Amino acid sequence: MKLAFAAVIVVLASVAEFAAAAAATASSPTPTRRLEGYGRYVPFWRPRTRRRALSPVTPAPIVVSRKSDDLTPSLAPVTDLWEIVEPFPLDIETESAGSSPSASGTVGLSQSGLPGSATEYTWEDAASHGCRLVDAMRVSDYDAGQLYSPSKTSAQSSLMNYEDFTDWGWSANEVHGGNFTDLDGGQKQPDPGWGIGNALRDLGVSDKIEAQGGKNIIIDAVHGKEPFTQGYTKDGKNYPATGADFKIGINTADGVLMAVDRVSTASAAQKRNPPVSDDQLPKVQSFSDIGYLIYKHILGKDPTSLKYMMSLMITNEETASIIARALGDKDLGPWPGTSFNWRSKEFKALLGSPNGMGFGYLLVQHKSQLGKMFIKQVQVFHGNTWHHLPNMVFILEEQSGTEPPPKPSGSPPQMEEPMMTGVPSILQRRTAEPEIHIQGPKNFLRAHIKHVEL
Repeated sequence: MKLAFAAVIVVLASVAEFAAAAAATASSPTPTRRLEGYGRYVPFWRPRTRRRALSPVTPAPIVVSRKSDDLTPSLAPVTDLWEIVEPFPLDIETESAGSSPSASGTVGLSQSGLPGSATEYTWEDAASHGCRLVDAMRVSDYDAGQLYSPSKTSAQSSLMNYEDFTDWGWSANEVHGGNFTDLDGGQKQPDPGWGIGNALRDLGVSDKIEAQGGKNIIIDAVHGKEPFTQGYTKDGKNYPATGADFKIGINTADGVLMAVDRVSTASAAQKRNPPVSDDQLPKVQSFSDIGYLIYKHILGKDPTSLKYMMSLMITNEETASIIARALGDKDLGPWPGTSFNWRSKEFKALLGSPNGMGFGYLLVQHKSQLGKMFIKQVQVFHGNTWHHLPNMVFILEEQSGTEPPPKPSGSPPQMEEPMMTGVPSILQRRTAEPEIHIQGPKNFLRAHIKHVEL
């Protein structure tokens, strides 16, 4: 009897000790590493698990300097972008100003491993946006301008010089070293390699950065002067820095533009203390302008063609839910993943997603330089990375011949003349009144009660 009682006491003590240890682990935040400006490498829609503390990061060695005939002498080198973050960041930093939980409904895991499939509203909203971008890409600059409301005689962007980029407080630095420049890496946590080397090789383009003998240049574009908190003066008026951050991969030899991280000015501005008001945002703030201006600056002249545009390591909840719905009962697989032709509704929804629309606008607003470049296909896949975040590769071709302008009857609502220059933001969602809500720039004019036939 005494032995049995003693055994029970030992078991209870062991259980209590285990519970105490578990409680201590759950209550103390564990530091993890991320790229400065990158929201997270663990997808927010996946269950959070225990993460061990990581040792401090050793700065990456400086790689030999660029060639003397480099076309981008103003891009100062960046050798290390790592930082220790504690606790694990909970914010979602995306191309858009933010996404409300109602945008994609209750977040749950779909069969593909992505968050729950997009709601009907989110799906139709994105498809409507993508449909109008498809129309605008296929017609002349004049006809594309007519798709705006009010109509314009040209859809051409007014921001065509790199000086526009720098004058509005932006600085662009080339990333020379560190794991972030490893386009093949990323298989082991928390390595931030891109995990797309096999995809690049299959596409027939360079899979390494210039310092490694390749053709890719990795750019970190930040709004503000170092340490990215200093303001600037434009046309005699003082403006604050927003801290917006765009990390972009560029290969001008093969015609490749890659976006791996986009923290918009609108999103970053709201995180300042005090927040930066809308009337103090820079004129240069959308990816369609920033990506084009940096690409042109590195090339040294106006680009005349592009072959591939990529949105990589996507953490935007709305885009991820749209990908989940596009895949249906398919899994999010490795390269080459799942392809969608431009005629499909799935393609239009992916193009009209927060992570796709910037590429569409880049082509629509630079027809005089790029001609009638057209996105004919998108491939959705996860990289060869430990986190398996989704990627989208948009495949381009130049159109021949002249397409007639789209008919207004039966078409989705017209594109909106931007109320202010900037990245697209998610529309307010309401169900009570049939009102049209516009929030932010470069959105289509859409009503939640509108359903589009594609």
